[in-house]
Amino acid sequence: MNFLAIPDDLALSLLYSEPELMTHNIIKGTDMNILIAEDEFATADAIQRLVDHMGHATRWACSGPEALISLEKTPCELMILSAQLRDADITYLLPSLRRHHPDLPVVALTSRNSLSLEQQIRKWGVIYYLIKPLNTEELGSIVSHVSNKQA
Repeated sequence: MNFLAIPDDLALSLLYSEPELMTHNIIKGTDMNILIAEDEFATADAIQRLVDHMGHATRWACSGPEALISLEKTPCELMILSAQLRDADITYLLPSLRRHHPDLPVVALTSRNSLSLEQQIRKWGVIYYLIKPLNTEELGSIVSHVSNKQA
């Protein structure tokens, strides 16, 4: 009988397609609808897999206008928003977002750590400010915290 030789690291990655989810103690909370506004596919995919694994429903918008339209069509309980979408900066999106959704919890993601950016967006009610590359354990804790507050 012939066996296909698969390197151990490849076999493990095939067996555990979501390795980052296997190592975190994720607490499932109340089901929430979460909008992910992120134009980097890999980041959006990682967030979506994490949040789906926690038992929440997600949808993804890859642009600022798409995110705002999505919110108008279907409200959500949490928004995870990239600070630098290719077509809209968070400092332009937040005022419009707050006019229509003043109480929506927003978690901001940014690839550039800037005190002035953090201060600007905190004025618009951003509850958490996370630096990329994304720490999925930290994001999972934040999602759990928001979920438990809404329970």
